[in-house]
Amino acid sequence: MIDANYQDHYLPPWAASKGKYPYMTLLAQLSTKDGRTCGNAVVVAIAPEREGISAHAIVLTDAGNLMNLTPNEMEEYFHPVEYIQLRVVLEDRIDDLVIALNDLFIDFKQIHAVWNALPDAFEERPAVKATLAMLKKCGMGNEYT
Repeated sequence: MIDANYQDHYLPPWAASKGKYPYMTLLAQLSTKDGRTCGNAVVVAIAPEREGISAHAIVLTDAGNLMNLTPNEMEEYFHPVEYIQLRVVLEDRIDDLVIALNDLFIDFKQIHAVWNALPDAFEERPAVKATLAMLKKCGMGNEYT
């Protein structure tokens, strides 16, 4: 029989600690309120308030998406924070994100080859421009822009 005391002290294998934490805590495990809006996530960076810009956190979702959220938005999308994630678990997720970015870069090279062959096909396409801007910001694709 599992008693309440055991439940209070049990830590999942991916957790470093359990308690009540503010949303703006580095490595806070965020459990989604509505999976149709976004998935579970973890806080990977915190930017303090400065020059009229409110404090916000960058969170990495289980699907590998990055979101830039204020504390109010975090409260809207996620349940109160109970766990802090182990750093090693986050590092594995970041490795997966880097692999995904590398795959994106390979796709980008293929798109660029088609672009050179058929420049009129890409004319003023917003999605292509956004991809170019993102890759350039990441230091990838400089040779193509």
